[in-house]
Amino acid sequence: MMQLLRVAALAAFCVSATAQVTQIPQMTVGASVIDMDTASLGTSGGVTTIAALRTAGTNGGAPLADLRFIPNTAVQGYYNTNPELGRALGRRASDNGLQLIAPYNTFEAFDAEIALDFPSTQFGIAIGDWIGSMVLEFYYLGNLVGSITSSPYTTADAKFFQSVAFFDLIKVRADTASANWVIPQLHFQSAGPWRLYGSGCAGSNGVPQLSLVSLPRVGNVYSYAVSNLPPASGFFVNIFGLSSSTANVGGNTVPLPYDLNTFGAPGCFALCDLAITTYEFAAGSTATFSTLIPNEPALANVTFFNQVYPFDQNYNALNFTSSRGARVIILDASAP
Repeated sequence: MMQLLRVAALAAFCVSATAQVTQIPQMTVGASVIDMDTASLGTSGGVTTIAALRTAGTNGGAPLADLRFIPNTAVQGYYNTNPELGRALGRRASDNGLQLIAPYNTFEAFDAEIALDFPSTQFGIAIGDWIGSMVLEFYYLGNLVGSITSSPYTTADAKFFQSVAFFDLIKVRADTASANWVIPQLHFQSAGPWRLYGSGCAGSNGVPQLSLVSLPRVGNVYSYAVSNLPPASGFFVNIFGLSSSTANVGGNTVPLPYDLNTFGAPGCFALCDLAITTYEFAAGSTATFSTLIPNEPALANVTFFNQVYPFDQNYNALNFTSSRGARVIILDASAP
């Protein structure tokens, strides 16, 4: 683990577009559930946010990176069909935003795109105001890995799906263009080989973001992209950590996350310890970090952590901001 070597070449990670997706009776892995009846989701007028949805997830929070509603050609809906799961998520007409819809209220028709924090193999979704089937397409790193038409939603209860290959994006639509529907619940896999956690802090180009490029796998290249870097900064500090619970600061063991306001970076947090620190250069606001995982079978299932600190001159007293953290589990060479 301590002998990770940086390499310049990016290994392409490809998955077959013919990977099988099946409907299963229930999740067979640890799960995080977002129930739209959760009281903390509601704000003025029923408006909610990605951050609120993520926090409302059970089992430590939902690994929801983004949820976009895309207007379709169906007419406005009235939530009075299979409303037994209560409040549901729908589309706000003014800006395609996220609106919590109580039964017997109207909503705007949409298709959905649900992005995940980490590669997953299982997913579940409840559907209200629609008696019929849904079409789900599963993508990984922008590539289609499989699709399925569900059994009919005669009730709003969730249906669950499993893929033999990883996915990080699900596109959902009804099997007919005239249908409108809402989402009372979402079910996510709650653990995976690469998962974002914690909060980043905004700099001069927004909050620096980490996104997976290729999975950590014994004997292969692990890569992730960093975006929203200050275009003129030139570099960022890249961290490999072995703990997300404690770190050594000034010779003292402190709990994590550690508030960097102490050093002049308000709203920024250290999310892992500093086992390995490298300085990476970027030409513009994006960069890719790549490292070779040694071909040592004993590294399979080892967990480590990543975080980056972009140099952002004069943005705060520290001159650095911070990204979210990534919890990383090294896969065996034969893992899918």
